[in-house]
Amino acid sequence: MSTKNPIPYVSGIALNQAQVDAMAHLSLSEEEISRSRTTHCALIDLMERKKQKLTLVPFEHKGERHYLFVTIVVPSFDGSDPKMTVPKYIFDSFRKSYGRGPNHEFDRLYGATFRWPIFFAEPDWLYARMRETECYWRHCYERREPQTEVTNATERTKSSSAA
Repeated sequence: MSTKNPIPYVSGIALNQAQVDAMAHLSLSEEEISRSRTTHCALIDLMERKKQKLTLVPFEHKGERHYLFVTIVVPSFDGSDPKMTVPKYIFDSFRKSYGRGPNHEFDRLYGATFRWPIFFAEPDWLYARMRETECYWRHCYERREPQTEVTNATERTKSSSAA
C-alpha cells in the first residue's frame, strides 16, 4: 500500500509516570502543577505556552500507562512502521535539560516510535515537523549520492583494467 500523503509516526523518549512527575517538578512550580489535573497536562500546557513543537502522548505498555515525549515526527509512505531508532543525541539532550532526575528517574531511558494516534487531535506543527524530517533525510541522501558514484566509477575502473 503506497500513499501519496505520508502518515505521521512519532518518535521520542518513552517515560513512565514517575519520570513524567519528575520532569514536571523540574520544569514547573508547585502552583503551576496544582492548577492542572495531572503532571502530564501541566507539561503539555507549558510546552504550548512556550510554543514548543513537543508534546507528550499517552500509551499503554505492558498494562502500564506511559508517555511518549515526542521529539521527531517520521513519515511513513506505505503505512508501515518506519522502524525508527531514536538517535543518541535525543537522550543526551534530554539528560542535559533534566539531569538524572531528583531520584535518578532518568538513569534508564528508552526510545519508542508509533503512529500518531488517530483519536488524538493533531497539533498544528505535526505535518511541518514531518516535512522537516523528510527534508533532512533528503539532504543526507543527496550528500551520500556522490560517494555512490565514486564507488561505482572505482568498480568500473577495476573491472576495465582486469579485462
